[in-house]
Amino acid sequence: MRAGTEAFITRETDRRDRLNLVWHPQRGKPAILADYSSATEATQCIADPDMLIGGANITSATSAAAVEGGIFLAVVAGTTNAVALSPHTLANNSPWEQVTWGTDQEVEWEALLQIDAVLTDRFFHAGLMLLPATVDTSTDDDQVKFWAQDDGALDVLVSIATVDTTVAGFRTVLASQLVHLAIKFNPNGLAHFYCDGQEVGHPNAYFRGNAVDLHPGVGTLEDTSGAADPKINVLGMAISRAIGA
Repeated sequence: MRAGTEAFITRETDRRDRLNLVWHPQRGKPAILADYSSATEATQCIADPDMLIGGANITSATSAAAVEGGIFLAVVAGTTNAVALSPHTLANNSPWEQVTWGTDQEVEWEALLQIDAVLTDRFFHAGLMLLPATVDTSTDDDQVKFWAQDDGALDVLVSIATVDTTVAGFRTVLASQLVHLAIKFNPNGLAHFYCDGQEVGHPNAYFRGNAVDLHPGVGTLEDTSGAADPKINVLGMAISRAIGA
């Protein structure tokens, strides 16, 4: 992924022009919504302009810079607490939210992540969803994402108009392991899933005739353990889509 948060355009032979956005934690720290209107200048000024954290029982301290790069997201100890990183929802604050990422626009998303402990008794998701801050399998009628539930085994989960398809356990994530995840839609609305550059699973991910705008995000939810770990370290995300006729 290219360093920076700027938008840029790519042109390739036999492919529609593309808008590309890249996010790295270098212009502040993703914050809770209240931090962006805080009267405390030191709080407001370090809030990342593109990414927001949401979830249950989150505070300004829920995200923190990782000493070896990236942003750590750590839930507050307690069952059903959650934290998620997703585009800023304030009007006109970030193109990550204002631009539409439609399943009919050849959207491509990727993220570099690190989980610092085994996902026992915890949920995790990353990808493209209707409500990226809600970490579950059933809320979104339409979604394409990587998912783990109560273990380190990554699944691929696709929901198309409430019809769910899962490819289970294609990869087991070890503690502190870096993982590169990607989802790429082709011109026909078919989503392909990649882990560390290798295509994984062949779910029913064909959105042709059911175009829907999705939102990128990464999140984790406590299930039963009530502990504060694990922390999800997000080192970067990128997203792009076709533009023009």
